[in-house]
Amino acid sequence: MKADVSPAEAWKVSQPEPSILVVNDSEGQRIAMRAMLRPLGVVVVDADSGAAALHAVLRQTFALILMAVRMPMIDGFETARAIRQGRQSSRTPIIFVTAFGREDTETLAAYSSGAVDFIFAPVVPEVVRAKVSVFVELFVQAQQLQQSLDSITRLNAALRDSEASTQAVLDSVADGIVTAGEGGLIESVNPAARALFGYRDDEAIGRPLSLMIAPDHRDDLQALPTAPNGRFKDAGGIDRPIETLGRRKDGSTFALEVEHGEIKRGDQDLTLAFVRDISERKAYTESLEH
Repeated sequence: MKADVSPAEAWKVSQPEPSILVVNDSEGQRIAMRAMLRPLGVVVVDADSGAAALHAVLRQTFALILMAVRMPMIDGFETARAIRQGRQSSRTPIIFVTAFGREDTETLAAYSSGAVDFIFAPVVPEVVRAKVSVFVELFVQAQQLQQSLDSITRLNAALRDSEASTQAVLDSVADGIVTAGEGGLIESVNPAARALFGYRDDEAIGRPLSLMIAPDHRDDLQALPTAPNGRFKDAGGIDRPIETLGRRKDGSTFALEVEHGEIKRGDQDLTLAFVRDISERKAYTESLEH
């Protein structure tokens, strides 16, 4: 992997493309939907009935399900309710694609069965792609967050074994991770963080953690209280990552997301900062909002 690959790009390389399940008994409509989704670069899986959809969600995880309402044998509402019963598919968002009207009774039935949105015929490709893009982005962010949480779990286990094991785990994580000891001085920088900020170990170790934040944004970290688990809280008391402005060794800046954790290594408190470049994500979100 090239040295200038960001942690977010590294995650994309290591993970398969998100999958969309298209459920419709009409082959022509399935082909049309596949063509509309092609520009998004997602994997599209077809199901020609509610039963086929239920088999599909047992085999794999989907970022989103696009489902027709009127189908023989098992209609979309019944299929959605059954999908909601599955452990792995209980939170998979479902959008109903329907050519029928927006009657209140049908709308209530759809939402009670687990739908999150509708796409009404005649289907507009730009509308389909805009709605699907939002859910795919949320799915990718959730996967990234889960990967970070899994990394923290592995780090805690490694710390119980040995310091060498900890470093091995740090080096293998796609997210940038910077560790700091008491006083906020950097103790280690993993390969992804070195690629993100451009510092060598000897240039970063022993320097303040704020080295990697743009000077006029360093209060972003200090001004926010932390929860007992070390994660930042917002003004409402809700745990969340911090969005700030990162600064590379060459002086360039970029949108940075930071997750903060505290763990113990023997008698020493160790600070973990999970950092990722979110420039592409912010640009995408802003363009979508526009």
